Amino acid sequence: MRLERVDLFLLHSQLIKDTHQLFRFNEFRNKNSTTLTSYFNAVIPAFEKLKKEGKISNWGIGLGQEEALIKAMDHNTPPGAMQCVVNVLNSAGGIGYTTKGLNSNSILKECQNRNIPILAIRAAQAGALTSSMDREPHPSGHDEKDFEDFEKAYLFRELAKKWDLSPSDLAHRYALSVPGVSSVILGVKNRIELEECIESEKNKLTKKEIAELEALYF
Repeated sequence: MRLERVDLFLLHSQLIKDTHQLFRFNEFRNKNSTTLTSYFNAVIPAFEKLKKEGKISNWGIGLGQEEALIKAMDHNTPPGAMQCVVNVLNSAGGIGYTTKGLNSNSILKECQNRNIPILAIRAAQAGALTSSMDREPHPSGHDEKDFEDFEKAYLFRELAKKWDLSPSDLAHRYALSVPGVSSVILGVKNRIELEECIESEKNKLTKKEIAELEALYF
C-alpha cells in the first residue's frame, strides 16, 4: 500500500463470547467471528503494538454479539472506534447472524453514551433502503433478510418520495444525522449514488424530519 501509517485499523470480524453459538451459519463460526478470549489476549496486544510502533494511529472493532461488544467497550483498553449498523429499520440484514433478534440500536446507544466514535454501516441496508434491489436473492439464503427488509421499507420509500428525495439519499442523510456518527462507510453501486451521498453530507436532516422518519418503524 506504500503507507507508513494507517489512520484507523479495524478488526473485521464479529465479536462473541467464548461459548456463544451463532444464531445463523454457525458452521462458519470459527471463520467469521472472534471470541472475547482471543480479542483480549491476542487482538488488543497486537493492535496496541502496531499503535506503539506508529504503524496505526488507532484501531476499532465491528459487529458481533451485544454482550460481547459491551464487554469490549468496558475493557480498560477500549476500541478507538466502532462500526455500528445505522438505519431507520434498525436492521443488520444478512450480516446480523450472531444473535436472534439483534438490536443494533442498543450498541449504537452504548457507543454514544461512552463517546466512542461511530462508523456507520448498512445505511442503505444492503439495498433494502434504495429504489430497487440490484440483485437476485442468493441461493444460500444468506441475504434473505435484506429482501424482507426491502418489502418492509415501503413506507420509507413513500416518505422519500414525499420529500422529493431518492431513498438512498434519504438513507444516507439519516445515518449522517445520527449523533456520534463520525463517518458512513458507503456501499454505493454507481456514480449517481456516490454523488447523492456527497450531497447528503451537505444537507442533514432536521430533528423534526428525523422524528417523522423514525416514527415509521421505532
